[in-house]
Formats: sequence, C-alpha cells, structure tokens
Amino acid sequence: TGIVIKTCGRKLSFEEKRKIGRFLDAISFVAMEQEILNSYLQLLIETVLSFEDHNEYYKNHSLMVKDVSLIMASDLGLSAKQLKTLEHAAILHDIGVVDVVSKLIFEGRKLTEQEKLKIKYHPIIGASIVAPIIEFIHLFQRLFYSITNSVMAVDIRRDSSVKRSL
Repeated sequence: TGIVIKTCGRKLSFEEKRKIGRFLDAISFVAMEQEILNSYLQLLIETVLSFEDHNEYYKNHSLMVKDVSLIMASDLGLSAKQLKTLEHAAILHDIGVVDVVSKLIFEGRKLTEQEKLKIKYHPIIGASIVAPIIEFIHLFQRLFYSITNSVMAVDIRRDSSVKRSL
C-alpha cells in the first residue's frame, strides 16, 4: 500500500494495518449511528411532548412522571448516565398510546374495539417504537467487546513475542 505505520519502533504488518483500518471503520460507524440514534430519540421525545401540549388530559403527564422518577431515583446512587436513561424512559413511557389518542381527539368519536386493544397494549407498541434504540445499544456493546478483545489479543501476542526476542 505504500503507507508505513510504525509503532513501538517497528513497522506494522499488513494484518495489523488491516485490523486498525477495521477498527477505525467501526468507530466511524458507531459515531454515525450514535448521531442517528440521538436524532431518533429527540424525535420521539418531541412527539410525546407535542402530543401532551395539545391534549388537556395528558398535559405534562410525561414530564411529571420524569420528575417523580428522578426524585425517587435520587437516593439510589445512580450514575449520570443511568439518570439520563431513566429520564428518557419516563418521558417515553406512553409513546405507544400517542397515535391512537391523537386520532380520537382529531376525529372526536368513541373508541373502536381495536383501538381499545391498542390502548390496553400500548406498552408493547411503545416498546416496538423504542426498539431501534435498544438494538443499537446492544450492537454497540457487542462491537465494543469485539474490538476490545481483538486489541487485547494483539497486545498479548505482541507482548509474548517481545519477551521471546529478549
């Protein structure tokens, strides 16, 4: 390739360069996916808050659930990241009911049997709406552990080869 990368005073092999390239590709993929994930999360939060702004019955419901959740969690010693996750979960806890209730308010009619079922099972609907966020987190964790294990394996092999050459 014509590119010479030196580390610890030696040139890297083609295989080591390839692994570094894959690592950099994975990092850029994760950064791009994280940006998409944050946009999706913000879209969901704005959807819920907008829905509540236009509905007297649900007005500020998710924000109150968030506040109560954070007050209850304050004594649990959670990390800032865990508190942020709790905050998002509290705001999004009723995301599965937004579609059905919005239609009812707009149309001004009673619930059909199918709509009653949707409201009854809104936690399942909500879970499917936030599933991409959870799937990304699991993918990221698997990717992170895979990369970490690969780096550790290279370090272990390099350390043992250095010891043999001494």
